[in-house]
Amino acid sequence: MSTATITASYFVAMGHTPDEQIALCHNSGSGDVNYASPVSPWYDCFPAGSGIMGFGQGPFGYGPFGRAWSYNVNAGFGSTPFGSGPFGLGQTRIDAVTTVAACGIYRLGFAARDAAGNTSQTATANETQLSVHIPQPATAPVRPTAYADSVLSLEVIGT
Repeated sequence: MSTATITASYFVAMGHTPDEQIALCHNSGSGDVNYASPVSPWYDCFPAGSGIMGFGQGPFGYGPFGRAWSYNVNAGFGSTPFGSGPFGLGQTRIDAVTTVAACGIYRLGFAARDAAGNTSQTATANETQLSVHIPQPATAPVRPTAYADSVLSLEVIGT
């Protein structure tokens, strides 16, 4: 049976905690996304502490440029909204992979799960969709063996 592989990327944005996890969900080719049954494993939002020491929060952001010209002033580049956003905090990219066996219009979204196991679909503000077309497997080679009374008889080659 033929299948198709779908890879969806999620960039962990502000608002996620280090203990949260993300999983890919889809609609099985039609209808609404089923957030109750993820089709990928649960991925850590910040695996091994990644994503929490970005440009604005790293040593550069804490230096004179990041904190203005005085360490007592919290008005520098690393303290501004830019330094506190995804670029400044660093960011984790999660590539979720799933395999599908049916053609359809697949709607994709990510579900979030906290440390207590509470799941929400608020991981993404919206969903995306794509059309999946899976080619049928090639048929076995055949050759005609007889034709009589408007009936064509075929033989499968190689079986």
